[in-house]
Amino acid sequence: MGFALLFFCGASQHVIHADDSEYMSRPLAVVASAGLERFEEDVVRLATVSEHEDLLNIYQKLKNNINKLPGVDKTRPFGAAIVLRRDILDSPAGIAFLPVTDGTSLVKSLQQKLPVITDVSDGRWKVKLPKLQLHIHLQDDYLLISQNEELLSLVTEDFLAEIQVQTKLNDLYARVDFLGLSEPVRSSFVRKINNDMKKEEIRKPEESDDEFRLRSQLIELIKATFLHVVSDSQSLTAGIQIESEVAVNLHWKAKTDSVLATQLNHLELDPSKVSLQTNGDAPFQAQLGVKIPQELQAFLLEAFHLARKQIKDEIGPQLAEMDRGPLKGAFDALEKTVQRGDLIATIAFNESNQNNMILLAGLNIMESDLVKNFLETILPYVRDSEDIQEVELNFHQSKGLSLHRLQGRNQREEDRRLYGDSASLFVGVSSDRFWIALGDKQTPDLLEERVQRKGSPNAGQILAIEFSLDPWLVLAEKHQHDLKKIKMVRQAIPNAEDDRITFELKAVPDGLSASLNAQAGYFKLFGIALKEDQKKNKQRSKSE
Repeated sequence: MGFALLFFCGASQHVIHADDSEYMSRPLAVVASAGLERFEEDVVRLATVSEHEDLLNIYQKLKNNINKLPGVDKTRPFGAAIVLRRDILDSPAGIAFLPVTDGTSLVKSLQQKLPVITDVSDGRWKVKLPKLQLHIHLQDDYLLISQNEELLSLVTEDFLAEIQVQTKLNDLYARVDFLGLSEPVRSSFVRKINNDMKKEEIRKPEESDDEFRLRSQLIELIKATFLHVVSDSQSLTAGIQIESEVAVNLHWKAKTDSVLATQLNHLELDPSKVSLQTNGDAPFQAQLGVKIPQELQAFLLEAFHLARKQIKDEIGPQLAEMDRGPLKGAFDALEKTVQRGDLIATIAFNESNQNNMILLAGLNIMESDLVKNFLETILPYVRDSEDIQEVELNFHQSKGLSLHRLQGRNQREEDRRLYGDSASLFVGVSSDRFWIALGDKQTPDLLEERVQRKGSPNAGQILAIEFSLDPWLVLAEKHQHDLKKIKMVRQAIPNAEDDRITFELKAVPDGLSASLNAQAGYFKLFGIALKEDQKKNKQRSKSE
């Protein structure tokens, strides 16, 4: 969540000493699978689409061994949980839960092969190993296993019911419950980050007073943010669904009425401002829209004022007297943008007719006319740079967009492969955005199209990303770059079908939710990568 560091003023370490009464009410972390039957379906599907016969054979052997055990229920979820000790992070305790149709028969079958399993009472057994003792309880048609017998009471009927609900929706479910972190453990996290940051608090020899003060303020804000994330987080859940596509859903929830919850509840912008403008076939596009917390705004303004002073001192004397006004106007526009607190950013890669990429990047600004005037004033000075071959002012003019073109002298080889031999840099403004673009002669038209396009409002949306792999593979093939890896990827994604990934981050009450969807080609690619890795391991073993 690097884009939205939640900074808090006046925070101190006493906040971490919250109510600790709910500690141990449930495990810190839980991971559960939807059941052996669904697990088998996923493995078979993966092995089939990737033609990974060894994976199928390995699972078949495991399945045969499981089938020999009486009383295992393959239809209900199984998994494990972790519980931390109150005072230290070392030696966490584990709890495994396995669904059974006849737990007693299953344990008796295991006892024939493992004499270390002994009877304690009806539905209770012990496993005595050299350095470890495990306890087994039969409860609610589940075998519960742990090295700490007291912890088995945490696996309640409600706990198992929740796992049942979640695994009906997901093939794999995981949850971190921050109530499983005791106050001493939470405090140890905070002390560690404070100690790690101490070396950053030392003043550097080349720093001015203003730079050191600003950096110190940033360090305090980071520490305060970490403090509230540790103390105010309630839970983090994840679910994975595997069909022809793979879907991953995450949900982070803060404690209601906490400082963290308050900050998260104020991140969302007006949906009409941040709707994702998508044409559905761009190789990559992302849009971010977030309300900057007031404390972070204050810090950014301090940083902006320092940068403004430094730029004025360095560039101001080189400008003609009449040209200093536009420089001031541009700074005023940027300052008003920061004060407003809306951060809206767009970045996209589009394909040109020559199968090269065109980069479009935009950032919201207030009073774009002031920035437009500044660009028209400052760009003629750029002609004197040894890196710039040509500057063409007002290269593209329309009602909604003004662009200038800069042509560099020495293009880097990686830029040539990506953007083509005739790529230029374009800078300009639309009614509410500052734009930078890099590409060939199609670039202004593509940017004009994006400026004019209206997206669909999506309530709560903070970040949206879309990615297609095929255009990047085409570009690599065109330049004969890394063909061995491309060949492997092409087995899974031979064309533009099944090559898309989408990601969305949304604001929800007292938290954030994220969803990632990957089309079927990536599931197949995962299986092929496993197969290739297995081949390498076999070859390595033979050579040794």
